[in-house]
Amino acid sequence: PAAAGARVAVSDVDAASAQAVADSLDASGATAMSLALDVRSKLAFEQARDRIVASWGKTDIVINNAGHAKRTPTAEISPQEFDDIVAINMRSVFLSCQVFCEHMRANGYGRIVNVTSLAGQNGGTVASAHYAAAKAGAIMLSKYFAQQLAGSGVTVNAISPGPISTAK
Repeated sequence: PAAAGARVAVSDVDAASAQAVADSLDASGATAMSLALDVRSKLAFEQARDRIVASWGKTDIVINNAGHAKRTPTAEISPQEFDDIVAINMRSVFLSCQVFCEHMRANGYGRIVNVTSLAGQNGGTVASAHYAAAKAGAIMLSKYFAQQLAGSGVTVNAISPGPISTAK
């Protein structure tokens, strides 16, 4: 990151994983830091913002890429599982945008990129109902925040990749 002039805050609910990635970018910590961040918590986003601002003065770019999917048949999705999937895939986008938008607006510049899913546009061929619905909501939240911030120097966009093979 330093070679390009960037500083990167890596976040994960698993603090050790975030630290490993930050260390791989810059073991000295000068241009990379780790943040333990539970994306279901507004307080966690506020604490992350405050730590970044205390260390580096401001945040210019936020990438919201938390995601969690389960392939539970629709008839078997419990209300708790539904809420858990929505909290990670949609509410997290709302909370992050809510927390970082005003900070960025006050600075006159910011870029927020929300990683959603093709499933949020077409219902998904493999995705479950709650995942597709949550990603559709994240797309709509991206549009909403983009409209609210128009002309402020802050942009909000969503990207919607298709299926990705992961280790999990």
